[in-house]
Amino acid sequence: MKILHWLNTRNWGGLEKFVALFACELQKQSCKNTIFFSRRNGIADCKELLQNSTVELKTGNQLDLWQTFREQPPDAIIHYTGDTMHTAWLAGLLKWPKKNIRIFMHGFGRKHDIYHQYLYQKFNCIFPTRLTHNQSKERLPIPKTRRHFQYFGVPLANKIQKKSRESPLTLVSLSRIEPAKRIRELVEAVVIAFLKNPNLQDRFVIKIFGKPHDHDTKGQDYLQQLKQMVPHHLTTKILFPGFTNEPHLILEQAHFLFFTSQNEFYGFSLLEALATGTPTITVTQGSFTELNREDYGRFIDLEKPGSVQMVLEEINAMSALEYETLQENARNRAEAEFDISKTTDQFRQWLITC
Repeated sequence: MKILHWLNTRNWGGLEKFVALFACELQKQSCKNTIFFSRRNGIADCKELLQNSTVELKTGNQLDLWQTFREQPPDAIIHYTGDTMHTAWLAGLLKWPKKNIRIFMHGFGRKHDIYHQYLYQKFNCIFPTRLTHNQSKERLPIPKTRRHFQYFGVPLANKIQKKSRESPLTLVSLSRIEPAKRIRELVEAVVIAFLKNPNLQDRFVIKIFGKPHDHDTKGQDYLQQLKQMVPHHLTTKILFPGFTNEPHLILEQAHFLFFTSQNEFYGFSLLEALATGTPTITVTQGSFTELNREDYGRFIDLEKPGSVQMVLEEINAMSALEYETLQENARNRAEAEFDISKTTDQFRQWLITC
């Protein structure tokens, strides 16, 4: 089966990484995959991630896309944003191929006009959590036969890393630096916790990895504001190391992952953390109440900064055995439900019959 993954996104991030790994796994399972970037050149990032994979990578405008169709007609197109759905309707792509699939990773979409309502009747729509699948019944006019639930996965680490409980413990955030990720609220809550309980300053180091969009001046200003929120005596305790292209190495060394985004349906770095046996701290909101669990993670409410202090104090008092149990439970959940080889095989079998 030939599959076209159509991306219309601005920058390289969790969604683009997911698509690249997803296409690579489908390729291993005897599907022929092409990733088409229609707004920026993501080929360099893909090549670095996929190394020797035979997934085909293309970029260009709509004419380039039509050329791709003429040369290699796909059996299915997977859309990851509403923009490509709309373009598909305008170009008449619904006539060919018949299998158009919309995977909702970041939300229900910004546009709900008559075009999209029409497309929802034609596309198979996949939601990555049970919660969002149920919520979509009220939010989007998708027929029952076109509405599907499917977990997606990540590569599993070979083993769980044994981590020292000696101070300092490292807690990390891995995301793009922008307001929707709620990094400001996290930094504010950690600063308050450190000031109210100075013992936490000696026990923890918080590392906020990530950067704004390229050429995003507002994002750069936002990052500077975050740094200015940290008192001088805490600048060695709350760090902003910038972008990393080796998140798996960061997670293998970290004791916990903070994941504070408020709008996404699926947190890629959250699943990567589980795959390495790294416990997670998320907000009590949306899909993260499903993807995170008390038996391997903790919840915070950024509207109540004191909740962050409570979690930090709990981690501070945690025994080595309690922490290792969290690690094991995180890894077990990843193996059971988020192993990319298993989830991709489930998707492939569904795709054949849909």
